[in-house]
Amino acid sequence: MARRLPAIPAAPGRVRGPAWVYDARRDDARPATEGLTVAAAAAEAARALEALAAGLRAAGSPDEAGIL
Repeated sequence: MARRLPAIPAAPGRVRGPAWVYDARRDDARPATEGLTVAAAAAEAARALEALAAGLRAAGSPDEAGIL
C-alpha cells in the first residue's frame, strides 16, 4: 500500500521506502532504556558521539570529527 506522508525535507529530492509511523494511542511499546532520564540519555549520546569523533580524528579526518 503506497501512501504519501507529509514531512519536512532535510535535502531536496524524493524518497521512497518504508516508514515507521508513531501511534500515540498504543502504550505497549516501551523503549529499551526504560527509566533512563533525559539527562542520562543526553550524557550517553554525548559520550558515544565523542568516541566516534575521536575515531575520526585518529583516522586523519579532523573536519569530519568536528561535525560530531
